[in-house]
Amino acid sequence: MPITILAGEEDFEISRRIAELKSTLLVEPWHTINFIKLNNPDFSVLSENAASLVFGKGKRIVLVEDCQLFTKKRAKSEESKTVIDSSFEEAFSAILIGVSENTYLVFACPYNFDSSLRLSKVALKLAKIEEFPKEKYFPGARSAKLEAWCRNEAKKFGATIDDAAIHYLLAATEASLRKLSSEIEKAALYILPKTTITYGVVIETCSSQGHIFEFVDLWLNGHTGRALNVLQELLAQQSAIPILAALQTMLSKWIKLKALYEEYNIPGKANSPSQIAKQIASELKLLPFSVEKDLQRLQKHNITSLVEKRLQLTRLEYSIKTGQIPDSHALSFFVLN
Repeated sequence: MPITILAGEEDFEISRRIAELKSTLLVEPWHTINFIKLNNPDFSVLSENAASLVFGKGKRIVLVEDCQLFTKKRAKSEESKTVIDSSFEEAFSAILIGVSENTYLVFACPYNFDSSLRLSKVALKLAKIEEFPKEKYFPGARSAKLEAWCRNEAKKFGATIDDAAIHYLLAATEASLRKLSSEIEKAALYILPKTTITYGVVIETCSSQGHIFEFVDLWLNGHTGRALNVLQELLAQQSAIPILAALQTMLSKWIKLKALYEEYNIPGKANSPSQIAKQIASELKLLPFSVEKDLQRLQKHNITSLVEKRLQLTRLEYSIKTGQIPDSHALSFFVLN
């Protein structure tokens, strides 16, 4: 009667773990009958299902989805629930003790596990806790955990992936594991029979969300016509608001980079661009090669022009949200002006 609590904000990893349990424990043709899915059931329903016997061969899984018994965060519907008292704890403990042999009771929690809660303390005595916290990620910053995850993911698809490709995909997908997995799988299939996923490969295969970088590069280099063509492809896939938000983030970072570059580029001091990039990377906790690449892209742009473009974006976003201009037109104005 194993009892497992899967808790954390990384829903992709939780869904994978559930799929793994199903493939390991359930046996055809009984897998449909022996997989019970409940969404925040009351204790009577949970008790009845947990105590039921397996049908046929294999094991039985009772999955409690969107479980918020062990987390401080609550959905609005949970806020009005009865205050947990000792009888509530005893009833829950009885359910866990009464789980039938060969039945696996699995709680899938959308938030991180909180061991200080009363029901959490009850569960800790009988359940195995598996935690899946969401890794924090900032564009351009390094994350050893996410980089290792990408390498392991590539390995699952029979490939290896280089660092530049990883950093591009992390930025392009905003470190969404679900999107990362999809892009890595796509790239691994694209390169067959080769097995190395390079930066050039992900540039070619990454979905429209990643092509915002192509649009930005074309705009920075003054290729207005081509930038508008790529922009139209992007707008065919999504609204202008996410693109505006990404541009705001990029411009904020570029303004900081240019300001620090001017500060460190002291006349008469023999500092190479590479050395200055390392200093900036250290201060902003970014990757040196990423800083150096951004500074090269920004050679034709000064701080004043970047600040003006950021203000323009803010005005355009306000105009969209107040209905003064269609979102499809706003970014075209940004490129053309």
